[in-house]
Amino acid sequence: MTQGKHGVIFDLDGTILYTLEDIRRSLNHSLITHGLQEMDLVTVRRLVGHGLIQLAHDAVEEHAPELDAARRSELGEAIADELREHYRKDPLGVSASYPGIPGLLKELRERGLLLGVLSNKDDVLVQQITDELFPGTFHAVAGRKDHIPRKPDPRGLELIAQQLGLGMSRILYVGDSEVDYRTAANAGVPFAAVGWGYRDAELLQSLSPDYFTPDSGELKSVIFRHFSSTV
Repeated sequence: MTQGKHGVIFDLDGTILYTLEDIRRSLNHSLITHGLQEMDLVTVRRLVGHGLIQLAHDAVEEHAPELDAARRSELGEAIADELREHYRKDPLGVSASYPGIPGLLKELRERGLLLGVLSNKDDVLVQQITDELFPGTFHAVAGRKDHIPRKPDPRGLELIAQQLGLGMSRILYVGDSEVDYRTAANAGVPFAAVGWGYRDAELLQSLSPDYFTPDSGELKSVIFRHFSSTV
């Protein structure tokens, strides 16, 4: 274990990075390719958070509920394959970090905190995105892999804590959705919900997270207050 250290693990989409427009672009390309209508941004925002494969299946449920279960599953798989292939070609078209996030991450590192990212997005994409937009920032990064169940299963969070050399009692998890809340709860770690992401503040506050933060400045205060005895 890394003695005396603490760590903050972040969700990616909707927490440190705005990606909704690029996800919607690739999803709509895939839907049109398979004869379905486009989705508006509000609907995509409601559906994201479970990974691209689940997003494709949920989109089919929204657009083609009249199909039998076997056909919906088959169509969902086809759209998922198309979506992932299209998105991989240009995942960062207009995506950008949220205001204040780069400075926050820099300060957290300077204050000695270990930083990680856990996403339901494919691992190869998470590695690519963090390397390009946040070079040298994170000590451990993980996305969806075949041998790691997606959130809210806690094993991804436990894996990153292990890679950081930290016990779970030394971790704070930060995210923007009910999926992230359940992930933290399942792992037994405190959770800071951010109000600028893909879920409404009212929903997040109704979950009674350990912390709720409306902006990156407040998140910094929450993190330093949480680790006040050691940071």
